Amino acid sequence: MDVIILFDPTFGLPRGLLASLTTCAVIVYAGNHILLSSARRKFRREHGCQSIRSLPSSDPIWNISLVKETVKSLNEQRFLPAISDRFTKYGNTHEFYSNNHVIATCDPENIKCVLATSFRDFDLTSSRDGAFRPVIGHGIFTNSGPLWEESRKLLRPVFADTRLPDLDSLEMHLAILFKVLPRDSRVDLQEYFLRLLTDTTTDLVFGSNESCQTDGASELFGAMDVCTEKIHRVVQLGKMAKLFPDSNYRKSLKHVRRLADVNIARVTSISDDERKKCPSILDSIASKTVDHSILRGESLSLLFAGRDTNAALLGNLFFQLARHPHVWNRLRDEILFLRGKKPTAQQLKSVKYVTYCLNEALRLHPVVPLNARTAVRDCVLPVGSGRDGKSPVFVEKGAVVFYSTYSMHRREDIWGTDTDLFKPERWVGSKRSWDYLPFNGGPRICIGQQFALKTAAYILIRMVQEFETIESRDSRPWVEGLSLTCSSGNGTQVTLH
Repeated sequence: MDVIILFDPTFGLPRGLLASLTTCAVIVYAGNHILLSSARRKFRREHGCQSIRSLPSSDPIWNISLVKETVKSLNEQRFLPAISDRFTKYGNTHEFYSNNHVIATCDPENIKCVLATSFRDFDLTSSRDGAFRPVIGHGIFTNSGPLWEESRKLLRPVFADTRLPDLDSLEMHLAILFKVLPRDSRVDLQEYFLRLLTDTTTDLVFGSNESCQTDGASELFGAMDVCTEKIHRVVQLGKMAKLFPDSNYRKSLKHVRRLADVNIARVTSISDDERKKCPSILDSIASKTVDHSILRGESLSLLFAGRDTNAALLGNLFFQLARHPHVWNRLRDEILFLRGKKPTAQQLKSVKYVTYCLNEALRLHPVVPLNARTAVRDCVLPVGSGRDGKSPVFVEKGAVVFYSTYSMHRREDIWGTDTDLFKPERWVGSKRSWDYLPFNGGPRICIGQQFALKTAAYILIRMVQEFETIESRDSRPWVEGLSLTCSSGNGTQVTLH
């Protein structure tokens, strides 16, 4: 029987020549490695970098023990506390290996370095890009370098508009919430906030009302939930997420994209004068570009971010308010001056205790509790090496710097021994810097930060005006519910009177 060779690994080269080429390749590789190692040793000496504490592992490549521990903590909804425990045990900056070199930190100086002072030494991680881009496309949360700068330039004027949020539009959706929200009976308030924010955000971004609050089986609401869960799964599992196919995902993604595409077709078919009459963000962006991929990417970025972050913030906040009636009563006292009237944009700036409550909810339960960046060149972090942990840390190109705002917000040396308590009063006279980072920092700081805080403040005030008391109907402690953001894993089970 004839044997047909489809591929010759020697490429038909004589064995002697092939051996010589292989030897040369090995020598070149080894030489480059030696030169790189020598250059890095010199770099470390020049910057005073010393050794850094490492997590113990019997498997230096995949770190199976850490993977098992991570999966276990995720299943038990204690992933965030487990990370904080490692910082307590191994230091505020330490390293580990799990298919990559990872430097973990909860030190404000190091986070400031990554996000601001050495901003151009770091970029988004490949896992984030692989998780978000299939859903969102090219937008401000997935773009890097010049593309990100263009996104920022495109969206900055939109959020600089002092008329945002549109309080009249927000009040219209709140009026629906007050009609559908059960009184004097147990309710998961987190679910209602998520539906409210779905409606307010689609209205803001696209100028459309999806009626998710009144439509219990809203297709958009369910589709966005499926997409956010997919993003979370890919962030967690990376390429292995393909082993867990979701038959609803493609259908859900098509529905969300259809919403964007229908509205993009509308805004690109009208004149600039007609767009100016429409208050939606998409209309504002379309006055500067009609590129379909840009319009879709930016609008979907804002849709998911505006919905999930504010809903998580409010759900976490009301989880705590239901357990702290004295805080609820103090809020009621603070807004008495409104005499039941709706607050104006100017009045939102004067309610200090409202701000304290929002700050404390974001400190205790940051909606984005973890983040990471990849080093694009050899560089250093200011602190974390040496016996005292005060010497600089060497970060080689390709290493991932993983930082936990959740852990930083609970450091007792920064916040005191009561960091696990919800205590709005801690913000009286407090001026924070890089030790409080609910909206990231540096050039990539959340572009909608003030919009989000004003929206949350308005909803909080109107809820306090509408209901006299709030009672918890869940004796369990707060546990994490990780998806696109971090919310209460058991919902916000309360009764409103």
